[in-house]
Amino acid sequence: MISGGSGRSVDTAAISGMPGFLVILVDENQKIVSWNQAAADLFRVPAAQALGQSLADVGGQPRTVTGRGRESVAPVIAAAGWWSGSLLFQRKDRSEFLLQATGLRVPLEHGAGTLWLAHLHGQDNDQRALGEALALATADRRRLTMIAEAGKLFGSSLDLDVVLDLVVTKTAQALGDSCIIRLLDASGEFLLPTATHHNDALRGQAFRDSGYGRPVPVTETLSGRALRTGEAILMARFDSVGSGLTDDPDYTAARAEVRSLIVAPLITAGTALGVLTAYRDVTEEPYDETDLELCSDLAERGAQAIYNARLMADVVRADAARTEAQDRLRHAERMESLGQLVGGIAHDFNNLLNVIASFSDMLAEEIAGLAAEDARLGTVLGDVEQVRRAAQRAIRLTRQLLIFARSDVVHPEVLSLNEIVAGLEQLLRRTLGEHITLTVTPASDLWPVKADAGQLEQVLVNLAVNARDAMPGGGTLTIDTANIAVDEAYAEGRPGLTPGRYTRLRVSDTGTGIPPEVLARVFEPFFTTKPAGKGTGLGLATFYGIITGAGGYVQIYSEPGMGTTVTGLLPATSEEAASSQAPPAAPPRGRGETILLVEDEASLQELASRLLTRNGYQVCVALTSSAAPGIAADTEQIIDLLLTDVVMPEILGNEVARRVHAVRPALPVLYMSGYAQPILDTHGAFANQIDLLEKPFTEATLLTRVRRAIDNGAHPASPAGET
Repeated sequence: MISGGSGRSVDTAAISGMPGFLVILVDENQKIVSWNQAAADLFRVPAAQALGQSLADVGGQPRTVTGRGRESVAPVIAAAGWWSGSLLFQRKDRSEFLLQATGLRVPLEHGAGTLWLAHLHGQDNDQRALGEALALATADRRRLTMIAEAGKLFGSSLDLDVVLDLVVTKTAQALGDSCIIRLLDASGEFLLPTATHHNDALRGQAFRDSGYGRPVPVTETLSGRALRTGEAILMARFDSVGSGLTDDPDYTAARAEVRSLIVAPLITAGTALGVLTAYRDVTEEPYDETDLELCSDLAERGAQAIYNARLMADVVRADAARTEAQDRLRHAERMESLGQLVGGIAHDFNNLLNVIASFSDMLAEEIAGLAAEDARLGTVLGDVEQVRRAAQRAIRLTRQLLIFARSDVVHPEVLSLNEIVAGLEQLLRRTLGEHITLTVTPASDLWPVKADAGQLEQVLVNLAVNARDAMPGGGTLTIDTANIAVDEAYAEGRPGLTPGRYTRLRVSDTGTGIPPEVLARVFEPFFTTKPAGKGTGLGLATFYGIITGAGGYVQIYSEPGMGTTVTGLLPATSEEAASSQAPPAAPPRGRGETILLVEDEASLQELASRLLTRNGYQVCVALTSSAAPGIAADTEQIIDLLLTDVVMPEILGNEVARRVHAVRPALPVLYMSGYAQPILDTHGAFANQIDLLEKPFTEATLLTRVRRAIDNGAHPASPAGET
């Protein structure tokens, strides 16, 4: 047995042992690889001395009867694959002899060689035996050449679909009729038909109609046995009257007119991939052992090619997933940066709008009392009212910006998304119009969430309005809720989403959809595709801010012409809803108490001082945050409450309170800020919840919170880092 280039072997033993035949195998350098006894007797050189030497050294330079040298024979064999004719050899004792020889080109482990066969006259004149020997050698050469070519062909691509098609096509061509590749599914219990080739289209359709394109189980089947043993199985003849094929209990093979089949396992690197099955119909001779060996060889090389293509597919998928995760991370980072920028600007606007709105209220109140005496003041009062309305619209707009930046002060409560949706359903139907059908599908036993009810209502209204605008010709808007358990696999690759229980709010429309270049920016504030004056570009940005601010996750899916689906996941809570409280009474006035006011914004400082003074309080103003502790140190000065901003340029509000408490430990404190509590915690302002008055505030809100702080003796939470 001489190893061939395909990893298989050239079987020279069957030929070498035939009486009357000289068999010599040389490599591409004309070195002797195989030397049978007939050659040893004829050349008078034992095999032990001949192996490894060049043929010219052992038998002289062979010549044809026309005198042409052997060098001219080698290229003929290399090009045509064979040569046959008379060669004149010379022994070492210079005696000569003539041989009628045939040279066949065969693949070896390294390169290719030549197998020389010659019939020795006078010893055996059986020409039929010579023909059989030549046929056997030729068959070996063709098989090895085919396998080598198939291995190169299968390895020419790393595209899995291409490789599968190459393997089934080449196998069907080599073995006749039809070939199927079935690959194991993820469970390893079933073999799924993955690629099929039939040499005849009409018979191929009959083959598919017979049911051979179906999945098959692994256990108790020929395929399973082939995978367990690692050996190909030959069923030379199929007898539909007998027991039938184990793979085919319904005799579909008979309906497909299958006469013979071979099942070869696809196994490589210790990994079972599936099986390659070749079929031959009743018009052909049954498969034999030679076909079995060829199918095994093709399956071996096919398995390696499929394995390599799968590895490449895994690499491509992993690279795509990594790219997608990086894109999501960059998007999240961009949104975070936008949030920080927008939040800072919106906070400053909040302070300005607080001053404009409150002073407009006071101005309107003063003018209203004088309008009866001077008719001209009626017009002025109308102008002031316009300023007030504009200020309120600006406050709502700024609140949307703060929501996006997650800097808005929220009032979370335990609630049900189903109740939020049900409470808005009639309003949404009126808003959408008759040309749009609203479908609401609430989930039963929905998990409660902890969020700001007003913000969630705003989310739903914004999404409904966006959907309406995307369906000018009518359509369907669907709102549904569901309980979602997020595992690690789903959370992976979604920045900001952690495993756990979530309640899903999903809004879908059948509108125009969103193109990909627009979809990537829809959560950015002020980004809109609507005409000027038709939208602020804050609807989806607000949705993003509200859901993520509550610890949730948002995603959007849309295709042009296919509609849009917006999904928000809110963390489920195990808390119970608090009982409803009675509406607050009218804001109480002061009773002469003194308030130490610390506010770095001069206009807000003046506003708060005016509002408190006109409602029965005395105000002691600290012009800077660092001046407040000095004022509090004057024990002759009566102070009933410290009212301080949180974020100030010199020292933070919690540090002001700490220094004031060093001299007045029992003094109540009420903090003011336009930032949300999470933002204050992030900046290290406070480690725990505090009594916080959110900006912008109205006069009634300020008076109510000041009164409550004084009456309850509210104290600040321990500053960050203290206990």
